Amino acid sequence: MQYDDQGLRGGISSGSACTAAEPDRALLTSGEREKPCRRACPHNESSAYCQAHWPFSILHCSRLLEDRPFTVQELRKLFAPYRETRVPLIVWRFPNDEELRERRHWVPTLHEKDTSSLVRRGDIWGFIAAVWVARMCEAQGELDYHFTACMDVYRAAPAALKESWLAPHVDQLFKLLETVRYREISTFIMFDVDLDIIKRQASDPNHEPIREYRPRDPLTHRFVEIEDPVLPAHWIPGTVWRDQQRRREQRRATLKKSHRPSPPTT
Repeated sequence: MQYDDQGLRGGISSGSACTAAEPDRALLTSGEREKPCRRACPHNESSAYCQAHWPFSILHCSRLLEDRPFTVQELRKLFAPYRETRVPLIVWRFPNDEELRERRHWVPTLHEKDTSSLVRRGDIWGFIAAVWVARMCEAQGELDYHFTACMDVYRAAPAALKESWLAPHVDQLFKLLETVRYREISTFIMFDVDLDIIKRQASDPNHEPIREYRPRDPLTHRFVEIEDPVLPAHWIPGTVWRDQQRRREQRRATLKKSHRPSPPTT
């Protein structure tokens, strides 16, 4: 397995079942974090900036989280090593696919914009690919798919945060994701994210993104549902909001009248 300034390379064409998404220890101890990231960090600033952002220079994370517009050609070139070209209909080919097949956790992606299958992979590759789809939808101006992809990015985040080298940087990762999501304002206002749920799922060894592998509820015999960290916004008609506002004003007036001091007695 090799690491370069563009991310993880190798382990793809060889068909190896490498599952390690952790940076090479030699890279971390050789003082590489003290050097400017050049292509990995968009600003090419001081070593302090590079040191703060080094986890995201692995696996193309840093480039996908840059706060700038991407072109379709640039994104396709960035993820070209992970495109499946040997099997029809299958979109992605990641280094740990064979290992997932052995564990019966491999979920095929049959459509480029299908991010729900990436969530069900339950690994960091599904998370990064979901970020790539969100940036591709932004570049293509496909707002509906962008909305769905961004929601699935957060649903895939717990699996990525199970990586020991990424978990300590969870707050920084969320800030970068929010910056990317804010680039499309309609997506930003359409849902919130419960970060506590993501952290709780990331620390839960029994967290299972594949529904059929979860235990069944003893009462309903249905597969147990997991908490959704995505909180969709709810829109109401203007007339409903007006009526609610009037009722709130009436309640405030009633409370003010009930707490009005009585006139002094003579």
